Amino acid sequence: MTPQELVSTLHKHRLWVKQQRGGVRADLSMAQLSGYELPRVLMRGAKLSGAKLRRCNLTAADLSECDLFTADLREANLTHASLTDADLRGADLNGATLLGTNLRGADLRGGLLLDAGSQSESQTRCSNLSHANMKEAVLVDANASGADLSSAVMTNADLQGARLEGSNLRNANLAGAKVGGAILVGADLSGADLAGADLKKADMTGACLAGADLRESDLDGANLQGAILAEANMDLSTIEKALTDNATVLPAVNDPVADIHALLAQHKRWVETRGSEGERLELPNCDLSHFNLAEADLSVAHLAGADLTGADLRQANLAMADLSGANLREADLSDARLEGVNLRGANLTDATLIRAKLGVLQMLDDQGRPTGKSYPSNLVGINLTNALVMDADLSSAQLDDAKLAGADFTGAVMPKGERRDAG
Repeated sequence: MTPQELVSTLHKHRLWVKQQRGGVRADLSMAQLSGYELPRVLMRGAKLSGAKLRRCNLTAADLSECDLFTADLREANLTHASLTDADLRGADLNGATLLGTNLRGADLRGGLLLDAGSQSESQTRCSNLSHANMKEAVLVDANASGADLSSAVMTNADLQGARLEGSNLRNANLAGAKVGGAILVGADLSGADLAGADLKKADMTGACLAGADLRESDLDGANLQGAILAEANMDLSTIEKALTDNATVLPAVNDPVADIHALLAQHKRWVETRGSEGERLELPNCDLSHFNLAEADLSVAHLAGADLTGADLRQANLAMADLSGANLREADLSDARLEGVNLRGANLTDATLIRAKLGVLQMLDDQGRPTGKSYPSNLVGINLTNALVMDADLSSAQLDDAKLAGADFTGAVMPKGERRDAG
């Protein structure tokens, strides 16, 4: 579809919404619209089943009552958009931005797809909101049963009355969220941050909350019968207000990463005071797989040999950090600062390093003046097989003996300053 055809289609759709002459409901099913700038567009009730909307700017767009069945909305910007009563079954919103988005009454259940090679066989694809930024989003009465919300950021979101049976909320951030009356039967909330969340009368029967942070949450009247609360961080006086028949409740063990937030705060203080206060983060060989460390300050941290498989490190500061021999397979390091990092022998197979900064680190003194000392990023022996390294800065990086098969360096600045072209 050409831009001119899209403009005409949207104009006729606007007339249709307003019940004016010449109006025609937009049918953009399977349309290729990736990367389009469509802020404040009026698409209410449009047909967008299977549409490709990856990285679209749909800020403040009206997508209410839209048919977005199995649509591709990965990394789309839906800030303050309206998706009320939208059909999002099987949609892919991985990495999308949904700040303040209204999803009231939306259907986010799995979508049933016919197998291309058979008229009888079919498969169900769950809606994917993994790593989505949904701060302050509204999901009141939404149906996200079976949806993948792992590592999603939903701080202060409103999920009252939402249906989330069997959904994957592993390592999701729901701090301060309103989840009262929500149905989370059989949901996976292991490692989730529910600190300060309102969980009054939420039904979490049989849910897994192993390692979850429930400090200062309100569990008054919540149903936790048969739930797994092993090593959850919680106030036992608070849990007494919930129904916990047959629940598995075990105290937290002495785990060096049990309170990662406190460790990060201490490390940040150590960096800010140049070591006079706080404490350096030292977690060599620790299991940090699938942790949400987005925007964290990990500069100069000692993480050699750590398992960071699938970790969310978007916009994290890892300058001068020691990640030698670490496992970062499928980790997301988009927009991360990695100047002077030590990734010698690290495994970043299938990792994402889009726009990551892997150049040289220029040292400054207390007044912010150059000291003349500089440290290039050490990528000697690194495994970047099938990694996405588009638009990254690798100027001055040491790539001796690196494994680069299948990696995409489109637009990246390579050592010696050359820029890779597409393909």
